[in-house]
Amino acid sequence: MAGLVVLAVIGAAAMLSGGGVSNAAPPVGTRGSLMLAPTATPTPATLTADPPSPLGQTGPTKVTLTMRAPGIYAGGTWLLTDNGKLLVSSSVAQGNDEFRWEWTPPSFGLYHLVATFQPDCAQDQYCPPGATAALTYEVIEAIPTPVSVALTLTVTPASPVPAGTTETLTATVSPPLGSVQFYDGDTLINNPTAGGTDGVVSTTTTLAPGTHTLTAADTPPQPPFAIPGGSFTFRSPAVTYVVNAPTPTPSPTPIPTPSPGPTPAAGIPSTTTTLQVAPNPGYSFIPEILIARVSPFNAVGTVQFWDGNTNVRTNLGDAVPVTGGIALKFATLPKGNHTLTAVFNPANIGGCLGTAGFPGMPTPRPCPNSNVPAFLSSVSSPVSLTVHSLFGGLGF
Repeated sequence: MAGLVVLAVIGAAAMLSGGGVSNAAPPVGTRGSLMLAPTATPTPATLTADPPSPLGQTGPTKVTLTMRAPGIYAGGTWLLTDNGKLLVSSSVAQGNDEFRWEWTPPSFGLYHLVATFQPDCAQDQYCPPGATAALTYEVIEAIPTPVSVALTLTVTPASPVPAGTTETLTATVSPPLGSVQFYDGDTLINNPTAGGTDGVVSTTTTLAPGTHTLTAADTPPQPPFAIPGGSFTFRSPAVTYVVNAPTPTPSPTPIPTPSPGPTPAAGIPSTTTTLQVAPNPGYSFIPEILIARVSPFNAVGTVQFWDGNTNVRTNLGDAVPVTGGIALKFATLPKGNHTLTAVFNPANIGGCLGTAGFPGMPTPRPCPNSNVPAFLSSVSSPVSLTVHSLFGGLGF
């Protein structure tokens, strides 16, 4: 009986010391604890990412990587690698089966991540096997959601305008970001100009005659103002603008110089013509008295009265016959300044009229070569006349 008790004690001591028994349960907690650990086999490690793959980003984004080794109670070290390159190494305490790490992918592309747990057997009597988990993570470039940009264009003064007009183009951008350029069709009008806090940008130009299609273009500085497809420019609705061509100034119609009349024979007496105008100054609606005096008094012919300068002349009615060296005419002239002249045209011996060679005179009817004027023609000095308004403020 005593021998059985001794054997029982020896067996118990052997179990406590671990000698001779290969499947003793591992302790739980700190070394030397008498608590028995679970005998369950550890499950494989896991590696997860938040946000999950694929990650679409427009800039640096943090990703939370979570590494777990359920069922492993020993402390140890987590190692995280990408394509064999160590990213992080961190120790965890005994009984902590999870490790989290914030990672910022440096660029777009594929990452082959591997998480490995290495138990620290020096800290525990039970040394479980290590655990490994792998994760392929992809980072792609995300297309941002476009932000609405309102862009309008106004042009002053209103179309159409005459040639040589300076036009002002004004763009209004909302929100007030980016720089604005103005276009005439595909032709750039100005350099990029940033708007103020009110989003208003203006420029001036002088457009050539013709029809123009004007637009404003706004280029925001960066996303999220990008348009899907890669365009970063917003265009205003087109404004059609018309610049009229200049109206040519008509040239005055030249008055043909009449052909000279027949050369008078030697010995034909010359004449002198003078002109008197009364009243001077005159008034509208009151006839002017035009008196032409031709010397010698016995000169035979007619006097034509003219109003105008050397470029444009207007005859004042029919020619007046000269009687006793005098030709008299009444003429009602409009308000304004006038230059009056009297031209004596002598009669030929044969009865046909000669010419004084005065610009603007009608072509005289021809005379036979045998007919020569009895006197030479003459032109009076011009007389200046100012006609005032008879009714003052009425304007006539």
